[in-house]
Amino acid sequence: MTKKMILYLFVFLVLFTICGCHKKDDTKKEDISKTLLEEDDTEEYEIDDDYYVDETDLYGGKHGTADTIIGRTLVVSIYADDATTSWNSLNEVDQYNMDDSLNNLKIATNWLEEQASKYNKKAEFIYNWTKYPDLKYNAKFSNISFKENNFGDYYTQSIWINNNIDILSLKKKYQYDNIIFMFLFNMQSVEDTYPRSNAHNIEWDLDIINLFVQNNYYYSTSAVYAHEILHLFGVPDLYQVNSKINQKYVDYVHEFRNDDIMNWTAETLEVTSTFSELDAYYAGLTNECDDVKKWGLGISEHY
Repeated sequence: MTKKMILYLFVFLVLFTICGCHKKDDTKKEDISKTLLEEDDTEEYEIDDDYYVDETDLYGGKHGTADTIIGRTLVVSIYADDATTSWNSLNEVDQYNMDDSLNNLKIATNWLEEQASKYNKKAEFIYNWTKYPDLKYNAKFSNISFKENNFGDYYTQSIWINNNIDILSLKKKYQYDNIIFMFLFNMQSVEDTYPRSNAHNIEWDLDIINLFVQNNYYYSTSAVYAHEILHLFGVPDLYQVNSKINQKYVDYVHEFRNDDIMNWTAETLEVTSTFSELDAYYAGLTNECDDVKKWGLGISEHY
């Protein structure tokens, strides 16, 4: 074997080892940095001390910090360590996954804005922590395993938010209508662990999502991000019975509308799920939907 062939073989083995540590579907391996650079949000924000904020209503009303999808929504990304996992920004794979999460968020929020526009409503999401560093944080929960409790620990997380994030300053700077807090955990190949959101729980003031790099052995995609964000605006799952959706409608969706965003999230880079009139109704984009009366479904929390 020649020295040249040995060199080629060595380079191949090195590249194989690096890629093999990160089992990412080929559809996800696009140029993330290029995609983020194409961000067309050119508006700059500065804190306006004259902008009046009612501090007694800082955390929202009965819907918490996320009301309807209409208006400006601030997305705060919190990269969290727990009892079993952690993030290392110096690690190439971890940094890739951080960038990937931001790219998923970009795709998801762009898609949500497009859906709102179909109902002649404006939804705007501000999320890009590369442009606005005050939208990115790091947290540590050494005594909590989110693998074992993927519903999260709302009270501990809300205390962390209140102690570490100046929500009043964010409100004055971005003048948002909604603010959501997205905790991202560096969990990979986690069996039977799924994203969670508190979804308009009237007992909770802060709207929180817990997301994992992987859940149930699949990477969290942009559709997963969109699905969880919609929960915070009051849109229920369609794949199981809940307070708004009955079994007959679950069966109907399974047979005829299986691709609804609240029933199915594709493992693709772009969001290929559909957004139904029922989803729009529960999100506050429209005040009526024929399926509600036809199937005896729950009333939207917005009306």
